[in-house]
Amino acid sequence: MLKCVIAAIGALWTVAVSAKEMDFRIAEDGSTVPQSWIVADGEITRDTPDHFRKFVQKEGIDSAKIEVYLNSPGGNLIGGLKLGETIREFGFNTRVARSVPNIGQFEMDAPGECYSACAFTFLGGKSRIAPDRSVGVHQHYTDEALSDPDAKRYTASDLSFEQIIAGVLADYVVRMGVDARFLTLASLTRPKDIYRFTSVLLPPNDRTGSRG
Repeated sequence: MLKCVIAAIGALWTVAVSAKEMDFRIAEDGSTVPQSWIVADGEITRDTPDHFRKFVQKEGIDSAKIEVYLNSPGGNLIGGLKLGETIREFGFNTRVARSVPNIGQFEMDAPGECYSACAFTFLGGKSRIAPDRSVGVHQHYTDEALSDPDAKRYTASDLSFEQIIAGVLADYVVRMGVDARFLTLASLTRPKDIYRFTSVLLPPNDRTGSRG
C-alpha cells in the first residue's frame, strides 16, 4: 500500500535545483589496503533509484565493504526516499562527501553537502557519517507553489495529499531508525531556507568525521 501511495504522488513534491542529474561510479583511494566507495553526485530525480539499483547489480558490489558518498543539493523528494530505501535494502553505509582526484587514478574525500531530498536518502545508510552542517532539510514544495505562494488555489484534495505525504515521511524516518524530530525540523523550515544539522543534532546512529 505504501509503495502505491509513493508512486501516485511521486511527481507532485519536488524541489527546484540546477545541478546535473545524479550519476554513480566507483572510486578507490590507492592505500596499502585499498578502500573503494560509490560516488553519488548530482540532483536526485524520480529515475535515480532505478539507475542506482542497475548500477549496483551491474558492478556486483559487496555492500559490506563499501560506502555511498552523497553530494547533492536535493531534487525529487519521492526519488530521495526510494533511493534511501534502496541503499538500506543493499545494506550500504552513507557518508556526505565529494570524491576528488588524489594521485594518478586514485581519489580522496572532500567536503560535500546533502540537502533537501538528499537528507532523506542519507538516512537510508545502515550507518551514517556527516560533517557538521553538511546535512540540511526544509519544507517540501512544488515549483508552482514556490513561484506564487499566496495564490488562492488550495483545495481539499491538496490538504489530503499533504496529510498523505506527511504520513509517508514519518513512516520512512521512523523505519530508518531516526528520531521523528528530524521531520519536525524540516517542517518548521521555510522552502527557501535550510536547517543544517550539527553533531549535537544529527539523528541517532550518525556520526561526524572524514576518512582518515
